[in-house]
Amino acid sequence: MLKGTVKTAQLHMTSFAWKVAEAGYQWKRSIRSRQHLYERNVPGGGFRIYHPMTDTPGLFREFVNLGGKEDIVEFANKYGVLFDRYSLDDGIGDKGKYWSIGAHNGTSLAVWGQEIADMSVLVAIWDSITSERISDLKRIIFWKEKDGERGVEYKIETPKHITSEWLALPGAPHPFGEGDLLLPARYALRREINKRLSDEFNDSDVNKIACAPRLVWNPDGSQALAIMPPNLLGAMWLQFAQFASGRYQLKTCPGCGKYFQAGEGAPRRADAITCSDKCRQRKKRNP
Repeated sequence: MLKGTVKTAQLHMTSFAWKVAEAGYQWKRSIRSRQHLYERNVPGGGFRIYHPMTDTPGLFREFVNLGGKEDIVEFANKYGVLFDRYSLDDGIGDKGKYWSIGAHNGTSLAVWGQEIADMSVLVAIWDSITSERISDLKRIIFWKEKDGERGVEYKIETPKHITSEWLALPGAPHPFGEGDLLLPARYALRREINKRLSDEFNDSDVNKIACAPRLVWNPDGSQALAIMPPNLLGAMWLQFAQFASGRYQLKTCPGCGKYFQAGEGAPRRADAITCSDKCRQRKKRNP
């Protein structure tokens, strides 16, 4: 290999880092008199940094289970807010001195609710596929006939988007068995996840979640190609996509209650019960 060339490597996602304000977060009124989540305005509060893709691989599962305002604040205090770019409407309503951008700019409760619900719908579809809940899939997958030929259409509705598209036009070749719902549902879900990862639905210059490959530095000084989300919401969509690809299982550790990856390409073997040796020993002491 010539000196100075870049060694090719598999795409990885360990480099993405996100920050959490040590002072925590709170709901306050924006300039539009709407509830937004802001950092607490504390001088020298500081931040802690973590790596969502590796430290919290099941974060998207926690996200879709969030309920009201208190749940969202608790989530933000642990994992940070969804975005780090804001519009003028996201500014705080109170006048005064602010010690950080996040204390002056925040994401509205309405946006939090929309993003939670949007992802929740697709995660629920995945769960219906893997559990083979045919009655649920009949609500999104439709076999339709035209001129004696059968085709497959899907319709998925979330608070943010309504999508109604053909997976296979009547008479066109397709990989689906007659009347099958499971494989078409997988195709529909894949299409919808890809739309989120490419930001197809986003018309705003802020709150972008498109995930793109970038060259990053490894600890040993070499370079690698990594898929990098722009913010925490993008990272959670990337987690969900990685999980839905079937490359690993997502399990809950009985020792600490956290999600962990198991299976081929994951840190733990497919038959692993706990996330670490420490939790395995803890489980032995407290069966």
